[in-house]
Amino acid sequence: MFSYLELPVLPSGNAPPVSDVPFPGAAELEETLRCSPYLDLRQLRCDVDCDSVVLRGTVPSYYLKQIAEAVATKTMGIQCVKSQIVVRPAYRGIGVGGD
Repeated sequence: MFSYLELPVLPSGNAPPVSDVPFPGAAELEETLRCSPYLDLRQLRCDVDCDSVVLRGTVPSYYLKQIAEAVATKTMGIQCVKSQIVVRPAYRGIGVGGD
């Protein structure tokens, strides 16, 4: 069994052409997030500038924020990861309303 960070990156017909990205790590990061088993990570945006990446979006837990940051940090060619990921826990309604 693979851990999430060891999952192979599967090719997709939606990946941007290599010539459109500044270095191969950008395409790899976008593809890894897009193929994530964590559905919330698939919605994150990556803005790449040279060897830096800014992660943007919303996730329901700090755990998923850490996973996204770890994936970006381990991506070849990325030297700097800036996270603008917002954590908004999903409302479950437990214990609210005096019931």
